[in-house]
Amino acid sequence: MKLVHSDKTLQSVEEMLSLARQHEQDDEKEKAIALYLKILKRQPRNEKIYDRLMILYRKTRQPQKELDIITSGIKAFEEFYSKKLKAPPAKIARLSAALLKATGLVDKKGKNLYAPEPLGRWERRRVLVEKKLDQPRKRRK
Repeated sequence: MKLVHSDKTLQSVEEMLSLARQHEQDDEKEKAIALYLKILKRQPRNEKIYDRLMILYRKTRQPQKELDIITSGIKAFEEFYSKKLKAPPAKIARLSAALLKATGLVDKKGKNLYAPEPLGRWERRRVLVEKKLDQPRKRRK
């Protein structure tokens, strides 16, 4: 009898996620990273996967790869947030703009003062990692 779809690459995202978590618990960080990267290819806007990869790269002391994943995550979410949806009716748009101004979420020109999450958090982390990469390494005695 022939087995159909026995290929391990056809696992569901949930199975891959639980396996990656198991690799993390077993201190097999490189295997976990590989699985998270596969999941990211299937779900390019999965915030939790980006967070796990950032943490794993930090634990494995790979700041350049951490910076790369932060940058790609920011790019993916900026593209997502920048897509224009169907314009709301004029009255709703005016009310929304007035509410945003009243709550201090936009400036006088209507530009957002705060980045939607996770962008704000990732921007702050990117600055820290860039500083770490710019510092010369201290020699150990």
